[in-house]
Amino acid sequence: MKTSIIFTLLLYFSCPFVSAQVFDGMFLGPETQLGDPNISYGNPEFSPDGKYMIWFEHDTLLPSGEAYGKMWHCGIDIDTKALIPADGKGYLAFNSSTYKRANIGIDSNGPYYVGVNLAGRFVKVEITGNTTGTKTILPTAPDVQRRGIFPSKNPNSSKQYVFYFRADDYPLPGDADSIDVRFIDLDFPTKEILVERQYEPAGGGWAAMDLAVPRWFNDLHEFTYGYFDANNRNQTRLVEITSDTNFTTTNITNDAVQHNDPSPFYYQNKRYIMPGINGGLEIRTYREPFIGNIFNQFQSSIPDTSLSFLDQPCRALSNEPFVINGNYYSVFLLSDCAQGGAFVNSRGEVWLHKIDGSSSPLLVRVSEPDTVNVINEPEVVSNGQKAWLVYSKFPIGQFSQGQDRMFMKLLRVLPTPTSKMEPTGGPQVAPNPTAGVSRLNWPGQVPEFSLQVTDMTGRTILEAENTSEIDLSTHPAGLYFLKVRAADGQEYAYRIVRN
Repeated sequence: MKTSIIFTLLLYFSCPFVSAQVFDGMFLGPETQLGDPNISYGNPEFSPDGKYMIWFEHDTLLPSGEAYGKMWHCGIDIDTKALIPADGKGYLAFNSSTYKRANIGIDSNGPYYVGVNLAGRFVKVEITGNTTGTKTILPTAPDVQRRGIFPSKNPNSSKQYVFYFRADDYPLPGDADSIDVRFIDLDFPTKEILVERQYEPAGGGWAAMDLAVPRWFNDLHEFTYGYFDANNRNQTRLVEITSDTNFTTTNITNDAVQHNDPSPFYYQNKRYIMPGINGGLEIRTYREPFIGNIFNQFQSSIPDTSLSFLDQPCRALSNEPFVINGNYYSVFLLSDCAQGGAFVNSRGEVWLHKIDGSSSPLLVRVSEPDTVNVINEPEVVSNGQKAWLVYSKFPIGQFSQGQDRMFMKLLRVLPTPTSKMEPTGGPQVAPNPTAGVSRLNWPGQVPEFSLQVTDMTGRTILEAENTSEIDLSTHPAGLYFLKVRAADGQEYAYRIVRN
């Protein structure tokens, strides 16, 4: 068995249903519900600067399964795990629908979001505060056939672009004969530029770009989407927008697999994409080459199904990459093929993997076992030292019925065992972090002393006198607090990380 899988087994507390975990120098806290439990938070998205959240409040359910509702934004505080205001209803922007709702972008002036209202008009909102925004209805011709509205995410430029779908019929996936991906430059919003038109399969099904949804690269005016090659395999195409009317396209994959929902990201001057492969368990990471256009395989991440609580885990997709502690990670979704495998109506799990090119990458299941709810829409917001891992839950079989509840786990970097963890003049604790057993190493003659170890709930798990061994081997991974009291009254406090 791969070492990453063995390591993953050590990450969970002794009971696999307990949610707190320690891995890779970080602590992942227990599941917490965000916002008002009586409000449905649909499709939450976070600004790249880590300050704001936009979300869709379901209002009226349509027979098609689509819903009408309202677009909101609010502030967030990563440190306190709070929405600002607490119910998330900071600024009411406009009425929209499930498939026309806004998504969030950023430019050099700050975060903004763009969606389509019920009249088919583009609406841009520049976020000016937790409860304020500047709303503009764009002069682009109205069109109710638009959906999938995504503004660019380039904080290094003042340019704002938006790509979107336009269907020739009812604008839901699988319900149109043809589908376009188009873009507009928000400085020239009356010019709608067609990038590509695709036709849905004659026998039914979705177009390639609905299976491999367009997504922006961060920090670039480039996005990716899917296309079927000559062998009917879903490959990935890259679009670079160079002006209000000009763009280039480049095919960047050509291997003999299906690429589902590739997530692009730009990191350390390199482009990457992360698609699910063949509808199975694998997430494959590709990286741009030094020469040529076809991306090279960089990493393969395959969850260990023995750590899954799904009956038949499948369809790894919906990667959300992020940086914390100087390293790149991503969360992604697994669905349950025993319930049909559709992420919108079957059980799901959220997993995390580290993107470092390893042959045995770190893989951790981060969501809790849940037999009655759909889990989907993983999202991440990070400030570099702390991150929210956010996902939605709603009862199985009740998709888009206004019952989305928002949950999160706080991932934070653990302090490195340094002088900040070791009080001056007292004994040293080593090893720290520990696989189980640490010792107190006194700098001189060992005095009489007592010690106490508590866990993160404040429960005392160990008390001893005049023994330097601290044995946590029978206790789960996590952060522990050690107090040592010498006979002369001197007290010392420590934090011990149990891996």
